[in-house]
Amino acid sequence: MMMFMLIVLLVFVIYFIIFYKRQGTVSRPIFILLLFSIITSISLAENYISSLIPQINDGIGVSNDLAKWIITDDVRWTHELFKQYYISSVNISLLLLVIYSVVVLFEKNWK
Repeated sequence: MMMFMLIVLLVFVIYFIIFYKRQGTVSRPIFILLLFSIITSISLAENYISSLIPQINDGIGVSNDLAKWIITDDVRWTHELFKQYYISSVNISLLLLVIYSVVVLFEKNWK
């Protein structure tokens, strides 16, 4: 999970620098990060739900590639672990939504 977070953070910093230098806005990189976070939440939700249905897999497994990047083979896979990753992802998405809303309001007031 740490490698995945570092890659996402690196991509965000690059987008932030590009958009800030070209357009002077901060909201667009945050919006891109928010969209990616929502896609990640959907991927982790699908993984969690499919882990609850034993007929889909032979036991428990990671069901998509994005979830495989986040949930590595280093940990013991359980339903609780998948649920924990999903809830954390949703919380991050909600936090990013609040941050994006605040940044958009400040940008409109500054212009």
